[in-house]
Amino acid sequence: MTVAKYRNFRCPAGGIAARLPAPDWVIERGLNCASPPVSVHTGHCRMSGKRVEAVAQATAHRALAEGVATCTHCRPDSALGFVDGQAGRDTLTTRCRSSMTPSPYC
Repeated sequence: MTVAKYRNFRCPAGGIAARLPAPDWVIERGLNCASPPVSVHTGHCRMSGKRVEAVAQATAHRALAEGVATCTHCRPDSALGFVDGQAGRDTLTTRCRSSMTPSPYC
């Protein structure tokens, strides 16, 4: 195919516009299909591996409650409002206002 033909080439299925949108939440699995979940990611995270499965928000939230690890890059726990192992807690009540680090004495 020549360069001129390549520039005028159109994908019959619509190319990028025909792709499915990225899911909101994905769960990364282990090496086989029977292994437990490894981590939870947002749908747009580039750090998720190849073995991911799209899940609903409730499923991602349940996985976090069960102790599945979160991605340190996309922070799905913050996006879901899941802070310090509990849902719906305000971040200012669980962090010391002066240093903004977790502390049991604040």
